[in-house]
Amino acid sequence: MHAFGEVKYTGHEELTVRVESNGAVSWSIPNLYESTCQFDLSNYPFDSQTCTVPFYVTLFRPSEIFFNISRNIANMLIYSPNGLWDVTETQIYTTINAIQFQEVRLTVSMKRRSAYYISSLILPICFLSFLQLFVFMMPHESGERVGFAVTVLLAVAVYLTLVQDKLPEDSQPSVAYLSYKLLVDFIIGIFNVVGVIMGLRFYHREEVDVSKLSQLFYRVMFRQSYRRKVRDVEKLSAEDVTGINTTYALTWKDIGMAIDRFCFILSGLSLALCNLVYFIVVAS
Repeated sequence: MHAFGEVKYTGHEELTVRVESNGAVSWSIPNLYESTCQFDLSNYPFDSQTCTVPFYVTLFRPSEIFFNISRNIANMLIYSPNGLWDVTETQIYTTINAIQFQEVRLTVSMKRRSAYYISSLILPICFLSFLQLFVFMMPHESGERVGFAVTVLLAVAVYLTLVQDKLPEDSQPSVAYLSYKLLVDFIIGIFNVVGVIMGLRFYHREEVDVSKLSQLFYRVMFRQSYRRKVRDVEKLSAEDVTGINTTYALTWKDIGMAIDRFCFILSGLSLALCNLVYFIVVAS
Protein backbone atom coordinates (compact mmCIF):
# COMPACT_ATOMS: atom_id res chain seq x y z
CA MET A 1 0.00 0.00 0.00
CA HIS A 2 1.29 3.45 -0.90
CA ALA A 3 -0.22 6.51 0.76
CA PHE A 4 0.26 9.96 -0.67
CA GLY A 5 -0.35 13.47 0.60
CA GLU A 6 1.25 15.55 3.32
CA VAL A 7 1.35 14.47 6.96
CA LYS A 8 -1.24 16.27 9.09
CA TYR A 9 -2.91 15.94 12.49
CA THR A 10 -6.15 14.04 12.80
CA GLY A 11 -9.02 16.08 14.24
CA HIS A 12 -9.20 19.75 15.21
CA GLU A 13 -10.30 21.89 18.13
CA GLU A 14 -13.78 22.68 16.76
CA LEU A 15 -14.89 19.05 17.21
CA THR A 16 -16.98 18.50 20.34
CA VAL A 17 -16.67 15.60 22.74
CA ARG A 18 -19.47 13.52 24.24
CA VAL A 19 -19.41 12.97 28.01
CA GLU A 20 -21.54 10.12 29.39
CA SER A 21 -23.03 9.97 32.87
CA ASN A 22 -20.58 7.26 33.88
CA GLY A 23 -17.62 9.50 33.06
CA ALA A 24 -16.83 7.97 29.67
CA VAL A 25 -15.70 10.55 27.13
CA SER A 26 -15.91 9.83 23.39
CA TRP A 27 -14.47 11.94 20.61
CA SER A 28 -15.52 11.05 17.06
CA ILE A 29 -12.96 12.31 14.58
CA PRO A 30 -14.10 12.21 10.94
CA ASN A 31 -11.48 12.39 8.22
CA LEU A 32 -10.91 11.46 4.58
CA TYR A 33 -8.05 9.18 3.65
CA GLU A 34 -6.83 8.55 0.14
CA SER A 35 -4.44 5.74 -0.72
CA THR A 36 -3.35 3.49 -3.56
CA CYS A 37 -2.77 -0.26 -3.62
CA GLN A 38 -0.43 -2.53 -5.53
CA PHE A 39 -2.84 -4.39 -7.80
CA ASP A 40 -2.39 -7.79 -9.41
CA LEU A 41 -3.86 -7.32 -12.90
CA SER A 42 -3.08 -10.81 -14.19
CA ASN A 43 -6.76 -11.75 -14.56
CA TYR A 44 -7.94 -8.34 -15.80
CA PRO A 45 -10.84 -7.69 -16.33
CA PHE A 46 -11.94 -10.62 -14.12
CA ASP A 47 -9.61 -9.73 -11.27
CA SER A 48 -10.19 -9.46 -7.54
CA GLN A 49 -8.05 -7.19 -5.38
CA THR A 50 -7.29 -6.88 -1.68
CA CYS A 51 -6.09 -3.58 -0.21
CA THR A 52 -4.77 -3.11 3.32
CA VAL A 53 -4.68 0.36 4.93
CA PRO A 54 -2.68 0.60 8.21
CA PHE A 55 -3.35 3.18 10.96
CA TYR A 56 -1.08 3.77 13.95
CA VAL A 57 -0.20 6.48 16.46
CA THR A 58 3.41 7.56 16.20
CA LEU A 59 5.78 7.78 19.20
CA PHE A 60 3.65 5.44 21.31
CA ARG A 61 4.78 1.90 22.03
CA PRO A 62 2.28 -0.97 22.48
CA SER A 63 2.93 -0.79 26.24
CA GLU A 64 1.85 2.86 26.26
CA ILE A 65 -1.23 2.76 24.03
CA PHE A 66 -3.50 -0.15 23.18
CA PHE A 67 -6.06 -0.35 20.42
CA ASN A 68 -9.26 -2.20 21.33
CA ILE A 69 -11.12 -3.43 18.24
CA SER A 70 -14.86 -3.55 18.96
CA ARG A 71 -15.69 -5.32 15.68
CA ASN A 72 -13.62 -7.17 13.09
CA ILE A 73 -15.51 -5.93 10.03
CA ALA A 74 -16.08 -2.43 8.68
CA ASN A 75 -19.35 -0.61 9.13
CA MET A 76 -20.89 -0.41 5.64
CA LEU A 77 -24.06 1.49 6.56
CA ILE A 78 -22.98 4.70 4.83
CA TYR A 79 -21.02 2.97 2.05
CA SER A 80 -22.03 4.03 -1.46
CA PRO A 81 -21.78 1.24 -4.08
CA ASN A 82 -19.14 1.81 -6.73
CA GLY A 83 -19.85 1.27 -10.42
CA LEU A 84 -16.46 -0.32 -11.07
CA TRP A 85 -15.79 -2.38 -7.93
CA ASP A 86 -17.92 -4.55 -5.68
CA VAL A 87 -16.73 -4.84 -2.07
CA THR A 88 -16.91 -8.53 -1.16
CA GLU A 89 -15.28 -8.60 2.29
CA THR A 90 -13.76 -6.32 4.94
CA GLN A 91 -11.60 -7.12 7.92
CA ILE A 92 -10.20 -5.07 10.84
CA TYR A 93 -7.40 -6.36 13.07
CA THR A 94 -4.37 -5.17 15.03
CA THR A 95 -0.73 -6.09 14.58
CA ILE A 96 2.77 -4.91 15.48
CA ASN A 97 4.66 -3.35 12.58
CA ALA A 98 8.36 -3.42 11.81
CA ILE A 99 9.12 -0.37 13.98
CA GLN A 100 7.32 -1.89 16.96
CA PHE A 101 4.19 0.27 16.77
CA GLN A 102 0.75 -1.19 17.16
CA GLU A 103 -1.28 -0.85 13.98
CA VAL A 104 -4.95 -1.09 13.17
CA ARG A 105 -5.27 -2.54 9.69
CA LEU A 106 -8.32 -2.26 7.48
CA THR A 107 -8.40 -4.88 4.73
CA VAL A 108 -10.87 -4.45 1.87
CA SER A 109 -11.44 -7.20 -0.70
CA MET A 110 -12.95 -6.06 -3.99
CA LYS A 111 -14.06 -7.72 -7.20
CA ARG A 112 -14.17 -5.87 -10.50
CA ARG A 113 -17.58 -5.59 -12.15
CA SER A 114 -16.78 -7.28 -15.47
CA ALA A 115 -20.12 -7.06 -17.32
CA TYR A 116 -19.05 -3.92 -19.19
CA TYR A 117 -15.70 -5.43 -20.18
CA ILE A 118 -17.30 -8.64 -21.41
CA SER A 119 -19.66 -6.82 -23.77
CA SER A 120 -17.25 -4.13 -24.97
CA LEU A 121 -13.87 -5.88 -24.88
CA ILE A 122 -13.81 -9.67 -24.46
CA LEU A 123 -16.57 -10.66 -26.90
CA PRO A 124 -15.45 -8.27 -29.68
CA ILE A 125 -11.89 -9.57 -29.35
CA CYS A 126 -13.03 -13.21 -29.61
CA PHE A 127 -15.30 -12.53 -32.59
CA LEU A 128 -12.62 -10.45 -34.27
CA SER A 129 -10.00 -13.14 -33.85
CA PHE A 130 -12.19 -15.79 -35.54
CA LEU A 131 -13.10 -13.31 -38.27
CA GLN A 132 -9.55 -13.73 -39.52
CA LEU A 133 -10.36 -17.27 -40.65
CA PHE A 134 -12.86 -16.14 -43.26
CA VAL A 135 -10.11 -14.57 -45.35
CA PHE A 136 -9.27 -18.07 -46.60
CA MET A 137 -12.86 -18.56 -47.80
CA MET A 138 -12.88 -15.49 -50.03
CA PRO A 139 -12.52 -16.12 -53.79
CA HIS A 140 -9.03 -15.61 -55.13
CA GLU A 141 -10.37 -13.52 -58.00
CA SER A 142 -12.04 -10.99 -55.67
CA GLY A 143 -8.80 -9.09 -55.12
CA GLU A 144 -9.78 -8.24 -51.53
CA ARG A 145 -8.13 -11.06 -49.64
CA VAL A 146 -4.95 -9.22 -48.64
CA GLY A 147 -6.88 -6.04 -47.81
CA PHE A 148 -9.31 -7.97 -45.61
CA ALA A 149 -6.49 -9.77 -43.76
CA VAL A 150 -4.58 -6.53 -43.14
CA THR A 151 -7.74 -4.75 -41.96
CA VAL A 152 -8.51 -7.42 -39.37
CA LEU A 153 -4.87 -7.40 -38.28
CA LEU A 154 -5.01 -3.65 -37.72
CA ALA A 155 -8.25 -4.03 -35.74
CA VAL A 156 -6.53 -6.53 -33.41
CA ALA A 157 -3.63 -4.07 -33.05
CA VAL A 158 -6.10 -1.31 -32.09
CA TYR A 159 -7.64 -3.48 -29.35
CA LEU A 160 -4.14 -4.34 -28.12
CA THR A 161 -3.40 -0.62 -27.84
CA LEU A 162 -6.68 0.05 -26.02
CA VAL A 163 -5.99 -2.65 -23.44
CA GLN A 164 -2.44 -1.38 -22.87
CA ASP A 165 -3.75 2.17 -22.35
CA LYS A 166 -6.17 0.99 -19.65
CA LEU A 167 -3.50 -0.90 -17.71
CA PRO A 168 -0.66 0.60 -15.68
CA GLU A 169 2.88 0.18 -16.96
CA ASP A 170 3.91 -1.75 -13.86
CA SER A 171 4.56 -5.39 -14.79
CA GLN A 172 4.66 -6.68 -11.21
CA PRO A 173 3.61 -9.27 -10.26
CA SER A 174 2.53 -10.12 -13.82
CA VAL A 175 1.27 -8.58 -17.02
CA ALA A 176 -2.44 -9.09 -17.76
CA TYR A 177 -3.13 -12.40 -19.49
CA LEU A 178 -5.41 -10.50 -21.87
CA SER A 179 -2.36 -8.69 -23.25
CA TYR A 180 -0.68 -12.03 -23.98
CA LYS A 181 -3.84 -13.28 -25.68
CA LEU A 182 -4.03 -10.21 -27.91
CA LEU A 183 -0.34 -10.56 -28.73
CA VAL A 184 -0.92 -14.17 -29.84
CA ASP A 185 -3.94 -13.05 -31.90
CA PHE A 186 -1.74 -10.40 -33.51
CA ILE A 187 0.93 -12.99 -34.38
CA ILE A 188 -1.74 -15.28 -35.86
CA GLY A 189 -3.01 -12.32 -37.88
CA ILE A 190 0.49 -11.78 -39.29
CA PHE A 191 0.65 -15.47 -40.19
CA ASN A 192 -2.71 -15.15 -41.96
CA VAL A 193 -1.49 -12.21 -44.04
CA VAL A 194 1.62 -14.17 -45.06
CA GLY A 195 -0.50 -17.25 -45.80
CA VAL A 196 -2.89 -15.27 -48.01
CA ILE A 197 -0.02 -13.75 -49.96
CA MET A 198 1.63 -17.14 -50.47
CA GLY A 199 -1.67 -18.72 -51.51
CA LEU A 200 -2.30 -15.99 -54.09
CA ARG A 201 1.24 -16.28 -55.41
CA PHE A 202 0.82 -20.00 -56.10
CA TYR A 203 -2.76 -19.65 -57.32
CA HIS A 204 -1.80 -17.17 -60.05
CA ARG A 205 1.42 -18.93 -61.00
CA GLU A 206 1.69 -19.38 -64.76
CA GLU A 207 4.08 -22.34 -64.92
CA VAL A 208 2.56 -25.63 -66.08
CA ASP A 209 4.66 -28.20 -64.24
CA VAL A 210 3.85 -28.78 -60.57
CA SER A 211 6.74 -30.03 -58.46
CA LYS A 212 6.47 -33.40 -56.78
CA LEU A 213 6.74 -31.81 -53.33
CA SER A 214 3.77 -29.56 -54.14
CA GLN A 215 1.80 -32.57 -55.40
CA LEU A 216 2.55 -34.40 -52.14
CA PHE A 217 1.40 -31.38 -50.16
CA TYR A 218 -1.88 -31.29 -52.13
CA ARG A 219 -2.45 -35.00 -51.54
CA VAL A 220 -2.02 -34.52 -47.80
CA MET A 221 -4.45 -31.58 -47.66
CA PHE A 222 -7.07 -33.00 -50.09
CA ARG A 223 -6.61 -36.72 -49.64
CA GLN A 224 -10.26 -37.64 -50.18
CA SER A 225 -10.62 -35.38 -53.22
CA TYR A 226 -7.44 -36.80 -54.73
CA ARG A 227 -8.64 -40.39 -54.30
CA ARG A 228 -11.94 -39.49 -55.87
CA LYS A 229 -10.13 -38.05 -58.86
CA VAL A 230 -8.03 -41.20 -59.18
CA ARG A 231 -11.14 -43.39 -59.15
CA ASP A 232 -12.74 -41.19 -61.80
CA VAL A 233 -9.68 -41.60 -64.01
CA GLU A 234 -9.83 -45.38 -63.66
CA LYS A 235 -13.42 -45.35 -64.90
CA LEU A 236 -12.49 -43.59 -68.13
CA SER A 237 -12.44 -45.57 -71.34
CA ALA A 238 -9.29 -46.02 -73.38
CA GLU A 239 -10.28 -43.37 -75.91
CA ASP A 240 -10.62 -40.80 -73.11
CA VAL A 241 -7.14 -41.37 -71.74
CA THR A 242 -5.79 -38.56 -73.88
CA GLY A 243 -7.77 -36.06 -71.85
CA ILE A 244 -6.55 -37.22 -68.47
CA ASN A 245 -3.62 -34.83 -68.26
CA THR A 246 -5.63 -31.73 -69.06
CA THR A 247 -8.67 -32.67 -66.97
CA TYR A 248 -7.19 -34.24 -63.84
CA ALA A 249 -3.59 -33.10 -63.65
CA LEU A 250 -2.81 -30.84 -60.68
CA THR A 251 -2.31 -27.16 -61.37
CA TRP A 252 -0.87 -24.35 -59.33
CA LYS A 253 -4.40 -23.21 -58.58
CA ASP A 254 -4.90 -26.49 -56.74
CA ILE A 255 -1.72 -25.85 -54.76
CA GLY A 256 -2.97 -22.36 -53.90
CA MET A 257 -6.21 -23.82 -52.55
CA ALA A 258 -4.23 -26.42 -50.59
CA ILE A 259 -2.25 -23.60 -48.95
CA ASP A 260 -5.53 -21.90 -48.04
CA ARG A 261 -6.83 -25.06 -46.39
CA PHE A 262 -3.57 -25.57 -44.50
CA CYS A 263 -3.58 -21.97 -43.22
CA PHE A 264 -7.28 -22.19 -42.33
CA ILE A 265 -6.80 -25.34 -40.26
CA LEU A 266 -3.61 -24.13 -38.55
CA SER A 267 -5.00 -20.68 -37.82
CA GLY A 268 -8.31 -22.06 -36.55
CA LEU A 269 -6.60 -24.51 -34.19
CA SER A 270 -4.25 -21.79 -32.94
CA LEU A 271 -7.09 -19.35 -32.23
CA ALA A 272 -9.22 -22.01 -30.52
CA LEU A 273 -6.27 -23.09 -28.37
CA CYS A 274 -5.40 -19.47 -27.51
CA ASN A 275 -8.95 -18.66 -26.38
CA LEU A 276 -9.31 -21.95 -24.50
CA VAL A 277 -6.05 -21.49 -22.59
CA TYR A 278 -6.95 -17.88 -21.75
CA PHE A 279 -10.35 -18.71 -20.30
CA ILE A 280 -8.97 -21.71 -18.39
CA VAL A 281 -6.23 -19.59 -16.85
CA VAL A 282 -8.63 -16.78 -15.94
CA ALA A 283 -11.21 -19.19 -14.51
CA SER A 284 -8.61 -20.89 -12.35
